[in-house]
Amino acid sequence: MTLMFALAARTSLRALPLEQAKELLNILTDVANAPIDRRSDVTPMKRRPSALRVHLEEWRAVCRISGNGDTTIVEAIIKGGVMGPNNTPIRPIAETDQTVTLKRSDYLALLDRIEDAEDEAAILAADARGSKGDALSVVVVDRLINGENPIRVWREHRGMTVASLAHAIGVSSTYLNELESGRKLATTRLLEALAKSLGVELEDLSPTE
Repeated sequence: MTLMFALAARTSLRALPLEQAKELLNILTDVANAPIDRRSDVTPMKRRPSALRVHLEEWRAVCRISGNGDTTIVEAIIKGGVMGPNNTPIRPIAETDQTVTLKRSDYLALLDRIEDAEDEAAILAADARGSKGDALSVVVVDRLINGENPIRVWREHRGMTVASLAHAIGVSSTYLNELESGRKLATTRLLEALAKSLGVELEDLSPTE
């Protein structure tokens, strides 16, 4: 497997003491060319199966494995574990097999880091879904959460008339009006057609409970 270094990682590696830089480079070379499941100095990243961390003392290298699996790219080399207040690593005050004791300031900093990571993951997931262009105004969201029929809300949001949407899904305007008023319930097949025509997910057409 080929081992590559991104610019940020190359810069950090050159800033390390020479002996540590050589040792980390050797470890990364081994990781790129051998199974990692039995290595204690390698931690797979839970949210990104194709990414992993390689540890050496107070340093860690963040790596990404390419899509076809033949290249390991070192994206960053970072000093310290999770950082607490004043940019100092979070260290346990005491620990047992079942518990770890932290300073309150470190605990709160850790919670902040976790929230940041979860929020960033949510934003990345939204970008991956392509939802940025489908953000809804507060007026539209207010209509949805207040129980207005989602078919009507989405139809009007898309600028479609009853007649145009009815034609798109192959029903009469009268029937679509009955769906929007709640006098009739759509079948799963019809909901799928509505979702496709409106450019939404099936769950977007579920009434608010």
